[in-house]
This record gives sequence, C-alpha cells and structure tokens, in this order.
Amino acid sequence: MKAKFDSNFSYGIKLAKYVLAAAIISALSTAFLTPPGSVIQLIMVALTTVIIISNFYIIYKYCRCPFCGKHIMMGAFRVKVCPACNRNLQTGKKTKKYER
Repeated sequence: MKAKFDSNFSYGIKLAKYVLAAAIISALSTAFLTPPGSVIQLIMVALTTVIIISNFYIIYKYCRCPFCGKHIMMGAFRVKVCPACNRNLQTGKKTKKYER
C-alpha cells in the first residue's frame, strides 16, 4: 500500500535520535568543559538551544503517520502503531487494539 504523505517516519526517528545525541553532547560539554561565566559558555548554551529547537522541528516535520497524517509527537521513539488509524508504521497493516 502506498503511503499518502511524503514524510518518512523511520527516517525522522533516526534523524531525531542523532540530533538528540548532539544536543546531549553539546549540553554536557557546556556544563563540564567551558569556564563558568565566559562568552564560550554563552555561545554553547545558545548552540544547545538551537539544536533542541531543530529537534522539535524534525519531529514535527517527519514524525507523522504515513497513512493518516496524524502527528506523533509524544512517544515517537517507542510507538509502533499509529494511535489514530491503528496501522503499523513500518508495514502499513491494520492491527487490532489488543495487539499493540
């Protein structure tokens, strides 16, 4: 079955995981590797904020059901079945409610 929407859910999840890892690395390096109160620390905080905002954008753009188009924001990393249309996000097959 051909998906109705162009966005690819698995690509979005993979990209969001990479960006989340980059945000964690940036936050940890800001906290432990920069001197407190310096300009470098302020720049790193701004960079971490931009990375986190870009992660929200990636999740909003790509993490949607390819069949009904509903955005899956909360729990996007662990969901396997669309909560709106009850289709498996990888295969597209309909699932019963108790099989989730």
